[in-house]
Amino acid sequence: MTVPAAAAGSATVTPTIDEHALTEVSEDGLDAPGARESSPVTAQVTNSSTTNLPNLLRSPSAVNALGMAPLGTFGSGGTAISPVSLQESESSTPGESAPAPAEETSPAPTETPDMSGGVREKTEDGVNIAAISDVLEVPESRSSVVGVTYDTETEVTIEVRIRTGEGWSAWDELEEDVVGEGTPGTEPFVVSGASEVQMRVLGDAAPDDARLLVIDPKHSAADQQAVEQNAPVAAPAPGAEASDEAAAEGAAAGAEGYAAQPAAAVPATAAPGSATAQTVAVKKVSQPKIGSRKSWGANERLRKGKASYAPKVRAAVVHHTAGSNSYSAGDVPGILRGIYSFHTKGRGWSDVGYNVLVDKYGRLWEGRAGGIDRAVIGAHVAGYNTGTFGISVMGSYGKSAPPQAALNAVNHAIAWKLSGSGVSVNDRATVGGRSIPAVVGHRDLGSTSCPGAAFYSKFGSMRKDIEKLQQGGAPASPEKETPKPAPKKTAIDTHYEGKEKVLGKPTSQEWDLAGGKVKNYERGYITWSKATGPRVITGAIASAWNGATRTELGLPVTGEQGGLKGGGAFQKFQGGSMHWSSKSGAQPTWGVLQGYWAQKGYENGHIGYPKSAPQCSDGRCEQLYEGARLVWAEGYGVTEFSPRGEISGGARDLNASRPGSADDESAGARLRACWTRGRFSRSGDRAVAGTLADSVSGTGSE
Repeated sequence: MTVPAAAAGSATVTPTIDEHALTEVSEDGLDAPGARESSPVTAQVTNSSTTNLPNLLRSPSAVNALGMAPLGTFGSGGTAISPVSLQESESSTPGESAPAPAEETSPAPTETPDMSGGVREKTEDGVNIAAISDVLEVPESRSSVVGVTYDTETEVTIEVRIRTGEGWSAWDELEEDVVGEGTPGTEPFVVSGASEVQMRVLGDAAPDDARLLVIDPKHSAADQQAVEQNAPVAAPAPGAEASDEAAAEGAAAGAEGYAAQPAAAVPATAAPGSATAQTVAVKKVSQPKIGSRKSWGANERLRKGKASYAPKVRAAVVHHTAGSNSYSAGDVPGILRGIYSFHTKGRGWSDVGYNVLVDKYGRLWEGRAGGIDRAVIGAHVAGYNTGTFGISVMGSYGKSAPPQAALNAVNHAIAWKLSGSGVSVNDRATVGGRSIPAVVGHRDLGSTSCPGAAFYSKFGSMRKDIEKLQQGGAPASPEKETPKPAPKKTAIDTHYEGKEKVLGKPTSQEWDLAGGKVKNYERGYITWSKATGPRVITGAIASAWNGATRTELGLPVTGEQGGLKGGGAFQKFQGGSMHWSSKSGAQPTWGVLQGYWAQKGYENGHIGYPKSAPQCSDGRCEQLYEGARLVWAEGYGVTEFSPRGEISGGARDLNASRPGSADDESAGARLRACWTRGRFSRSGDRAVAGTLADSVSGTGSE
């Protein structure tokens, strides 16, 4: 059955989409730690050869020489199904023997092109970085979706990485997603539990119009309700078959405004004649529970036109979505909205590409509109959309397979969908003029690793379970979810009492940072550790406490304190402090630059309030203040520059000096320097603005 809209209707929320050009090398992005790290993809290409290498990594001649990737084996251990050639002619008829696959020949080696760009704009293993983005912030309290679109096909590799509290991840390839609809681009990548994301393009040159999209799907108040009412798929009872009444009920619930029709009917928008199948008698399998589009908050104004239909479903194609596997159950409706927005607003598709999506908890969700019980033509694999059922498990499954609950949901959905057309899992179907098994992976039909090697290795056992379902048996039961006890009230929860109006509602669970805990609220944070106790961060300081700044500062050790010069305020943290003024905003300080600023009297001295965060890389840090720009370099100490590059006339250093120094004010010593372009140095600290004009009075000067 489909979860009715009335039972679980997620209030429609509008995801925000931030678009960034990905055509040039960002200097700030290149300076980020690990930005030039070697690519795992290029290392794999160097050390191994694979028939499923993405076309984005091949030269055009290599792509032409290799042709279509051959089908892999579906079995595991001693059970296997012989690969079926995708080069079979359109004239193949059911019952014919498949011709022997042509002997593969290795393509002639091609010379590696000379990559342009300086050494700085190459990875550590010498691959050219054609473009790299700035480090971009993403919401930590919920999952988001990122991806790249472009209008011109190019031979490049696009990679993504995320930053969590543990640091930057390795670079991960975003494969090109070719589906035969819309504009070129990558697959969507789900980001969970991270604060920042960055992308780069490896190759000769980035596409002229490459665009990086960061999609925040937002939270809806009804997301949790949608999850609770869409229980994970349960294994059907042995011998259970779908009744005509159940089939009719499923048609009515899943159509979302489309009239139910008999399976043999072909509407005017169908694409007849493009798929046939060799079938044997199978029992109809009952429809599993599937969350409707409305339940996950699909904005129907995003999709274009009406659905198109095939006469019947002849085969199922299994995918994964790519990205994080650490999403929570409550994140799932938002992830679905993010993928939907990327497909429609980013790639220009008429609707989300998959027919059904599956979360790792074993819940099924309706994808492309048009009626879940009908043969809706999706956009999930170019050349094979008509007559196929595209089902995608949310996550990346190259190293580990989906949980058994998710596999059971996939098996039940495929068994049900194929049985509706009388197709057995053991059948072969002619789709797009080529003969394929009734259940295939995306990698069997295109140059991609999808649905991941670990997931693909499960296909043998999955086919057996699908066969049992179609014969009236029951597959392995999913692991039961153990109800979690109500959480005990934490120190943060206790400290929140009475601060509801100041902080607003909580927006996250507690998460780890710097040996303590943090909880997000609508207007700030509460932190706790044994050393600091509970602390509140609000306002401008809360807004500035993010990303790399949060990593450097750690947890607060005091509350916010006012009374500074000009009505300013500050808050101390484990690794530094945050200062705020109406002119400079909230800015962090830490390390040796903060120490120098302290010697000069903090905001009360001639340096004034900080106007930027410290920027550090390659043994050098600098920070802009109201009255100076401080630069620290390894081996040189701190150097003080004029903020405008020039100091003129009558400059005097009247800051409190260090006790016992040669220019101690208590001893009457005063150092005065007048210069138009000059420099003075004292005890390892420097102030610089060009060439010193020798006008120094007082004692104790160098």
